[in-house]
This record gives sequence, structure tokens and C-alpha cells, in this order.
Amino acid sequence: MSPGREFFSSLLKSVHDLQDLQEPYDAEVPDDVNFLTAGVDVQSGGDDGGWFAVKVVGWSHHERARVIGYWELRENPLTTADAWLGLEAFLKRGFRDGDGKVHYIQGAAIDSGGHYTQEVYDFAEKHRRRRWWAVKGRNNAAGKRSDSIWPAKISDNGRVYMIDVDIAKDTLFRRLHGDADARNAVTFPLNALPGAVSMDGHFFEKLTRERKEYVPGGSGYKWTSPRDQEPWDTLVYAYAAVHGLRSLPGGETFKKLTGPAPEDIRRAAENRAKRGGNPRKADAPSPAAQATPAAKPKKKKRRWGVQLG
Repeated sequence: MSPGREFFSSLLKSVHDLQDLQEPYDAEVPDDVNFLTAGVDVQSGGDDGGWFAVKVVGWSHHERARVIGYWELRENPLTTADAWLGLEAFLKRGFRDGDGKVHYIQGAAIDSGGHYTQEVYDFAEKHRRRRWWAVKGRNNAAGKRSDSIWPAKISDNGRVYMIDVDIAKDTLFRRLHGDADARNAVTFPLNALPGAVSMDGHFFEKLTRERKEYVPGGSGYKWTSPRDQEPWDTLVYAYAAVHGLRSLPGGETFKKLTGPAPEDIRRAAENRAKRGGNPRKADAPSPAAQATPAAKPKKKKRRWGVQLG
């Protein structure tokens, strides 16, 4: 095992530990969720003609991710129109919270890098008003990262968004294997919704199959991209869709819904108010500034014997 892989392996939680991230939700959508996104991985070919892997994720303040469920849509081969109609119907479905409010998917990122690129392009174009986007991972040099997950503009004649999946994976890796009580942690339902895949040990093994490896020469780390890791890829795409929503005109709404919670903002404002009459040391004039004599007032100009100003 390379030193880089050995280092990151030491940071990984075991499958058993990851299963501790499961919680009994009080409804299909936990009460703290503000909106939903979906990540769709398009699986190519084989004897079954291809299928869709879909993960729906709820997002709260502090970018807390509440996985709602993971589905594998295998009813029809992807070469048929029925398969794409089935994906459309799924992405249009609603999920209820504890108060009975129905939440709909606000944005979906759909992988277009396989054997069904044109079909994904056509599907995304048909549903662009619903913010279902065709995406593809950027071809970064090994160990390199771009400036953001979501690109500033669409590529390939307006058909696909080239997303930096490496940044998304870096972030989600830290949150999955970090403090489970952190405000930006990822949680999973203890009980699968009807039709969804059970989140057992096999699910979590596929979720964490990919590893980071050190790139020789000090140019950073790369992801290994193994096969059969759909639970991981769909989570990455669902997170990318959050960044897609933020990039829209009016995206400030989604920034607020994943930013600090209102009570945190209120508490910070109260703390600032308490400090209002007592400037911090950093705000006080420096001794050098205090010792500097005040500037002399400028003499008023005179013109034609008349004092001006």
C-alpha cells in the first residue's frame, strides 16, 4: 500500500461505524430539511440494457445532508423510452415531512459520461425548467482542483455542466469520516422507504469504496475511481446540484437555506450588540497612531483679496 493510501485508510471509519450515521427519521423528510436535490448515475449496457441509480438528499442549514433514500431503477432498458419516462416520473414525485408538507426535488444532476450521453442531453434539455442538468466530471490533471464545484458556464454548445467532482468528493469524505455530531454531518435513514435500497453493510461498503491516493511530486491527491460505487457517485451528484442551484439567478435563497441557521445569525447579532459600547482591542487606535500629532488645518485660499471657504 502506498504511503498516501495508508494515511487516508487510517482516517476511514469502518462500515460498522458508518452505519451509526443512520437515524430513525420521523417522516420521509426530517423536519429540519429545507429543500431536496437528486443525483443520478446512468449505468451503461450489460445484459440488463443499463439502469439508473438515484439518490435523493435533503439539505438543512450548515449544509447538513439528510439522505432520504437510494433507488435503482431497473424496470426498463435505457434503450427504451419507458426507462426515461420512468426517471421523469420518479424525479417528479414528492416526499412528505412530519407536518404533511410535500417536498419536491429542486435540482438534479444527471451523469452524462457513459454510453447514453445524447439521451441524457435530450432529457436535460426537455426538463431544463425543472433544473435537471446533464453533468460530467472535469478532466483535471492528477491532484489538481479547479476554483469551484459548479462551472461558471455550461459547455459543449450549452448541453453539459463540467463539474469538479474532486472538490465535492474531498468535502463529502471529510464529512462522512469526521465528527458525526458536526452540524454539517451526513445522515442516513434507519429504515428504507418503499422501493428504496436497504442501507446495509453492502451499501456502505460501496459508498466508501473509492480512495484517495497521493500523486508523486507533491501535486496533491487523486481519487481512484473504482467500479460499482453508485451510492457514492449519486451522493456527489446530489451535492453538486446544490451548487448548481446556488449559481442560478436568485440563488441567494439556496445559499441562505444551507448557510448558518437563523438562531445562529440572531445570536451573533446579539453578541455584536453587547459589544457595541466596548470596542475590541483590534478596533482601538494603536499607540503609534495616538502619538501622532493631529494634522494642522489647511489655510483657506484667498483670491483677489477675498478669503474663500
